[in-house]
Amino acid sequence: MKDTPADRRSPRERLVESLDAIFKPKIDPKYNVDAVEPKLFGIGAESYTPGSHEFYLGYAVSRQVLLTLDAGHFHPTEGIADKISSVLCYLPEIALHVSRGVRWDSDHVVTLTDDLEAIAQEIVWAATATASGLAWIIFDASINRVAAWVVGARNMLKALLLALVAPIDQLKQFELESDYTSRLALMEDARMLPSGAVWDYYCQSRNVPVGADWLRDVKTYERHGPGQTQLNSNPEPDRYESRPRSFLPLAWRPGVRQFLCPLPRRQKMGLGSVLAGGWFFLLDHRALDPVAALDQ
Repeated sequence: MKDTPADRRSPRERLVESLDAIFKPKIDPKYNVDAVEPKLFGIGAESYTPGSHEFYLGYAVSRQVLLTLDAGHFHPTEGIADKISSVLCYLPEIALHVSRGVRWDSDHVVTLTDDLEAIAQEIVWAATATASGLAWIIFDASINRVAAWVVGARNMLKALLLALVAPIDQLKQFELESDYTSRLALMEDARMLPSGAVWDYYCQSRNVPVGADWLRDVKTYERHGPGQTQLNSNPEPDRYESRPRSFLPLAWRPGVRQFLCPLPRRQKMGLGSVLAGGWFFLLDHRALDPVAALDQ
């Protein structure tokens, strides 16, 4: 409701009845997964939204249906990272809608912010975390649609990579020992790890553009449209060609092995399988140190 309601409970009771009726016919989860998604407010519903976070969390737990957490559906200063492990205490899996809220608008292009890194850390660092999938929707007509999609997708992958190369085992050990000083110091030092070199190597190994090279292809597509030209034809090097990049030889940097070691293998998650089952984001486990003796 746009203004203060007189009865907050009755609409929620009717919503429970409606949802139960909708979900009564059972559908094979192979083809469809039932899910609910909370929201803080909407246009015309600034004062009261029946489907709040508390409502849908309770409904999802009591009915054991999938709960979707949308990063843009909460208060602008409220993040969803801390909610992930809390929800997973009561539900076997969740769905994440990664977005970037700006004031009342929730679906700006996903950027590599602290909030996004925190979400990725929860996905990677929580040993029992499972997720049905990650999604992002971008409503920004001022930006090329393909570019918006590429920027968002690559930033999500970058955030996952940052979480993968972090020394999480050592951080958890410091925390268990109540050595919060060392935990903070190592956590901050980890921000300066050469993750950019690992990202460039990953892109090169997957035969995808390194750095901003992909922008040239998007601009070619933007000028000529689909089906009229091949990517990389008629580029504009003065504006879009990336500067030459050099790959940092991680294998010969003293001490880097402690930060780039693979995560312990787990049934649900490990290096090479970021999400449960390994079907969403795959980061290849490739040897970065051909001469192990040089980095001891």
